[in-house]
Amino acid sequence: REEEVYREAVAIFRETMDLSGLTQTMAATGALRILQGRPEVGLKIAGAGRALEEKLGGGAPEALRPWGEARELAADKLDADAIARAWSEGQSLSIDDALALMVEDRDQPERPHAPPGR
Repeated sequence: REEEVYREAVAIFRETMDLSGLTQTMAATGALRILQGRPEVGLKIAGAGRALEEKLGGGAPEALRPWGEARELAADKLDADAIARAWSEGQSLSIDDALALMVEDRDQPERPHAPPGR
């Protein structure tokens, strides 16, 4: 159900050019991907959203981000280097590439990740 809601939100935010709404949806989708066992993809999506927020001069208040910070969510799934690499790759994505990644990845099965160092 979350996937459907996020897809609908992205469509509305793109149509209305609501970049703030897009960044919020990217952050939420990134967190969801991490929690679904796809931390690399989640970090790329969340990183792209954060980069857009920085270009816009800020993002949603923490109270509207109940899932927390993406890099912290991924800390028990990836080592620090992998987190930094995925985040950096995400920050260099264009909005269109990040949104395409959100769509391409949505139908992938969940993958369990071993904790870092195992």
